[in-house]
Amino acid sequence: TKMIPMIYEVLLLNLMTSVVCKEARTVPDVGSALYRTEDLKHNDSWSQRDIRRYHLRLRYEQLLPTKIQVDPKLFLKCIEDCLTIAKETFGGEDLTEVELVLADVFGGYLHGYFLPVVNEAFYEGWVDLQTAEKFYEHYNQFKTLLSTSGGHWAARRTVQKPIFKITLLPKTRKSTFSSCSKVNLKTKEIPNEKDTFTFTNIIMLPVLDSLKNPSSILLPFKGVNFYSLTEASSYDVLVTYYNTVYDCVSEPSKIENSSLLHSMFDRKFYSWLKTNVLSHLKDEKLYVGFSNVRKIVATIK
Repeated sequence: TKMIPMIYEVLLLNLMTSVVCKEARTVPDVGSALYRTEDLKHNDSWSQRDIRRYHLRLRYEQLLPTKIQVDPKLFLKCIEDCLTIAKETFGGEDLTEVELVLADVFGGYLHGYFLPVVNEAFYEGWVDLQTAEKFYEHYNQFKTLLSTSGGHWAARRTVQKPIFKITLLPKTRKSTFSSCSKVNLKTKEIPNEKDTFTFTNIIMLPVLDSLKNPSSILLPFKGVNFYSLTEASSYDVLVTYYNTVYDCVSEPSKIENSSLLHSMFDRKFYSWLKTNVLSHLKDEKLYVGFSNVRKIVATIK
């Protein structure tokens, strides 16, 4: 149809004032699930529809941000604005064509560039769960629409350093309940303040179902203590564990010399995080159960 190219101008005008799509310099190479390298070598056999789709895709790439944005919500709005305008402007086969191209452009960018940033910001505590899940919802919809696993999109980038300044967990907290009563210890007897080494030994650490491909975690909580790492119910479970045990050590009725115990527990838990968790923060999967883990590490250090 002749209408399809018009959507580019409509979307571009809508986004001209957007911080996300404001700077237009070098467009990132996001790969393509619609076209292979061999397809471009044999474009002399393309139909008019193929040609229109290809040129539309080239135009849509101009909508991508040229550098990673510090506010993921702005880029999420960019994606959703484009999808909304497409639905409001077109229908039938025209809408299908536009949605395929949008899925290829935004899907490739999310796969190679932006989801690693979303994950890292989530682990740092700067992206909330709802926003992170919304990105993955769009990403999975794009893959389904294109019947792709993402293999022909840009290779996934690795975030080499923190995106934001990581805030520390508060060390002073008030609770009306005994923290030690909330966790299972290896013995019911609490050692006295002179027996610090024994006390750190009775603290139980979390357990993952797999070191290589973790999917669930068992924590020494009384009551609910088993969580899927990808479900919302596991949000902040490691923070809750750290705070609870830290406060347990602080209980004056149990231990008088708590400063040494805090240091010993911090070293013990950091060693566990380093072995079990930190290496998975670069995985493609978003682990909800590892939320805010960068805050724990920064607090310990």
